[in-house]
Amino acid sequence: MFGIVATIVGAKAISDTIHAAQNQSGGSKTSPAVGQGCIYCVPGDKTSSGKDYIGSTDDLDRRSKDSSDGRDRRGADVINTYPVGDREERRKKEQQAINDKGGLSETDNRRNEIRETKWGEKGVAPPPPKPPEPKPPERGRN
Repeated sequence: MFGIVATIVGAKAISDTIHAAQNQSGGSKTSPAVGQGCIYCVPGDKTSSGKDYIGSTDDLDRRSKDSSDGRDRRGADVINTYPVGDREERRKKEQQAINDKGGLSETDNRRNEIRETKWGEKGVAPPPPKPPEPKPPERGRN
């Protein structure tokens, strides 16, 4: 009996280690470890706008079955995790992921998860500055 329990505990530890490594490496298509929700990115080729979508869920497998909003989550990459039930951590990590992609104008997201005026208070960094628009070439005088 002890041998079976040790095998199960060992397998769980290996699974948790793999999930942690995948999350640190920038994403995977697998669900997070038990007790962990995830922040995910739906690639632009799986959204109606053609832009990436950032979302969060406690159960990616279940959420992947719903594409009624035009986003095919079956191709989503897990980009971060949070403890299930920790609403503040979930919201903070989702907002940071939206900002890391350039903010609402650069994603398929329709709203911020955290109001912009609260980002500093919540420890959320703003989106990186956009590069300046290239100037059109000047025309010579005739």
